[in-house]
Amino acid sequence: MKGFLKLIKAISGIKNWLRDPQTRTRFDGDYGQAGVTLLLAILVLSAILAISFSIATILFVEIRSSGNLMRTEPAWYGAETLKEEVLFKYKRKVPDMVYTTNTDDNKVTLTSSSSVVSDVTFQDLVLSSSNTFSNTVNRYAIYNPASSDPLGGSGYGRIRVTVLSTGNTGNLAVYLCQYDPNRPYDPEGTEPEVYTTTPCSDPTQNYDYWLVRGQPKLSTLTLPELERELNPDMQQELILVNESGGNLYVNIEGFGPSPTYVPKGIPYANETVVDINAS
Repeated sequence: MKGFLKLIKAISGIKNWLRDPQTRTRFDGDYGQAGVTLLLAILVLSAILAISFSIATILFVEIRSSGNLMRTEPAWYGAETLKEEVLFKYKRKVPDMVYTTNTDDNKVTLTSSSSVVSDVTFQDLVLSSSNTFSNTVNRYAIYNPASSDPLGGSGYGRIRVTVLSTGNTGNLAVYLCQYDPNRPYDPEGTEPEVYTTTPCSDPTQNYDYWLVRGQPKLSTLTLPELERELNPDMQQELILVNESGGNLYVNIEGFGPSPTYVPKGIPYANETVVDINAS
């Protein structure tokens, strides 16, 4: 009990001391100034620390970027070198090759291969300007134009055309021509079993070089696809006409003959694609 009373007296004494005007003046003058100085010091140190961390972060990012550049630059230069070599040799009909370069102890081996056939799935753009049969640039030969047997069949048993959904709506006219390359062409039409017009040239007539006789325009696609069987012993040409008024994207897939219908790319007409791989 006595201890509790002493504690009460001590608290009362502190309260009286704080109420003393002289004590408050001395406290505000001495300790208040020290508190402001401490607060300013903390703020300055915080700003310096923030700037230091920012500079350190920038330095670490630059160091990492420089390291990535040092590791990837040899491969990039090697690929550029091989590209020039491939183009130089391709123009001179030199076979495919393997090229190796060493830069700063980084060995880069690259191989090139030429192909006249696309990937299994081929995508292309049909511009809005390709809006008539005569001016469309989207013509695809479904046979190898560089084949050693130009009068042979295409070897294709099926073709599939899919309009990709890109937000544009409208029609895509699909024409599919199928003809016998050994069948003669006679504009006069005096002989039986001849083509009186160049195959795949006239969509207004019911010529029998169209896949479906009497129906040059196979279909007007919106979404999603058209699929037709082909005669692998004949040659084909796919013609796309954009009737939508906007650009359309298509997916074209070729398949081998029945019964397996093995997926295969369509040929690039009079073009060669060079594939470059680096390791």
